[in-house]
Amino acid sequence: MSKTEKSFLRQQMLKKRGTLNWLEVQGKSHEMTQYLFLLPQFVQANTVLVYLPIKNEIDTFPIIKTIWQQNKQVVIPICQPDNKLLLSRFKDVNDLAEGTFGIMEIKENCLDPVPSSAVEIVLVPGLAFDKDGHRLGYGKGYYDRFLKTLPPKTPKVALAFDFQLLEKLPTEEHDVPLDIIVTNQGIHYVNNNK
Repeated sequence: MSKTEKSFLRQQMLKKRGTLNWLEVQGKSHEMTQYLFLLPQFVQANTVLVYLPIKNEIDTFPIIKTIWQQNKQVVIPICQPDNKLLLSRFKDVNDLAEGTFGIMEIKENCLDPVPSSAVEIVLVPGLAFDKDGHRLGYGKGYYDRFLKTLPPKTPKVALAFDFQLLEKLPTEEHDVPLDIIVTNQGIHYVNNNK
């Protein structure tokens, strides 16, 4: 698939997601989180990397609240100028401010960096996913680079609306496949990754 085709697919998925109203996003997010909370990989993890939502993504704030209630650690990614993700512990919503690409990030004076090796499960955003665990991101490459830095056994879990799970996406050599895709309609294990 050419860059033009990828760009077109990104626009299509953004448009489709953009048609959801607030209630639909909340309802589908709630359905998705119920499946996520059943995942043994999620239940067993004490340190969870969670992205903060933008542009009608699955609402991850209820997930964060649940993790805090379970006395576990939340880690969030922060986009850096060198196109890498900095990971930081997240303890309080008052520590947030709008950052790169309009994403909420932890204020610089509140950062508490964490190495990727400390993360026990990663929740991954994206515009589309396929049944082989491939992902179409926003085109900046932050997650492609970051996922390669994780210990191989760290579960990589996509959070998606049902329409974001496609049969097949184009792949490139540098792509790191995900292990599990959780949608508002259920859990899809990639290559029997239970």
